[in-house]
Amino acid sequence: MATKHFDIPDFHFFEEKNIFSGSMSKHFNYKIWYGEQFIVKVWYGEKCFSCTPESEIVAELTLDFVPESVEKIDLWLKEQYEIYAKVHENSRS
Repeated sequence: MATKHFDIPDFHFFEEKNIFSGSMSKHFNYKIWYGEQFIVKVWYGEKCFSCTPESEIVAELTLDFVPESVEKIDLWLKEQYEIYAKVHENSRS
């Protein structure tokens, strides 16, 4: 397995019907749902997912519910974080 960028649990965690939320740099947030497919949503800010309007979701990913998707989610979140970091860096200028 490639280097993990985010502390996402392994596939077994999701097989046990668990949902996972995480954040990085205080304002980059994500949530991962299980089911027939993985669904991953990203939003910025200090609000939890349930208090965040759908219009503030900045990215969404849907993948097959298979073990290989966990690594793909990690890589996709890395890409999304890089976008966030650029936006955040530019807003400081």
